[in-house]
Amino acid sequence: MSRREEHEARFPFLPYHSWGQLLKRDGQLLLFWDQDGTIEPASSGAATHEAVLELTQHVQALIRAGVRHPARIVDALVESGYEWIGSRRYDFRSGMHYNRAQRLAELARRAADERTGIMARHGGGHPPLDHPDWNRWEEIGWTVGATAAGARVLALASVEALINEILALRFPADYQKMTKGRSKKPFEGKLKGLCSLLNIDRTSEWIGALAKEQDSRTGIVHHKPVYVDDMRPASSVELSGSDRPEAAEQLLRYVDGCFAAIFQAFGAPVPPTHQPFAFARVGDGHKLRLT
Repeated sequence: MSRREEHEARFPFLPYHSWGQLLKRDGQLLLFWDQDGTIEPASSGAATHEAVLELTQHVQALIRAGVRHPARIVDALVESGYEWIGSRRYDFRSGMHYNRAQRLAELARRAADERTGIMARHGGGHPPLDHPDWNRWEEIGWTVGATAAGARVLALASVEALINEILALRFPADYQKMTKGRSKKPFEGKLKGLCSLLNIDRTSEWIGALAKEQDSRTGIVHHKPVYVDDMRPASSVELSGSDRPEAAEQLLRYVDGCFAAIFQAFGAPVPPTHQPFAFARVGDGHKLRLT
């Protein structure tokens, strides 16, 4: 299996050419792909065929000379007269949103535990207004709600991002149908559409849970002011359901189930970027070789 085939099998949401370097010389703007050293114009008409061929031959000569790491190749090209302009990356967000959601859920749990500790010091209730704990009590209460809500929003955003990334890369025609014009589908429609394309059981528990969570996210983003009756005692310190860290943690478990099913449908393990607290890059450092 070639490196490209291995990448495509493991990362159905990310194109093989996902990170490159922009180089310029004599008015020619070229793109060097880190993955395999492929050279192409940075955009249509940005470089001539001769400029592409010249840089390609230069890169191949460096590889034959033993300079194989992409960063070292770029350094050598700069030394030979090329100007490094910047980099080009494929902007995928599903893993980033997921890891941020995980982090916020952890912070929500820590804040809730601290809140419980304050309550324990005051007989199970909140501290008096004139007590030194009061300011921290208020602060930690806002922190629990903010981090729990943020974790839920980003967790669902990670799922929608992955759906869009896979549709755009693997099912471009369906992606256009689901995201453009009058046939544009909401989150649940895209989720079930991808499940149909991948033959994933659409009655799975996580599908219903994620679809229901979309209603909550819509309520946050597009709030509609209404009267709400609250029957809790005035002295109640109970967190509302949406502010509880358990809500974020449960949602993340459903997200984990979603990711597992999607990658399993491709015959691939869940990549490091979509596992709890991975904070990992998709591509490890590698060396280029002539093929």
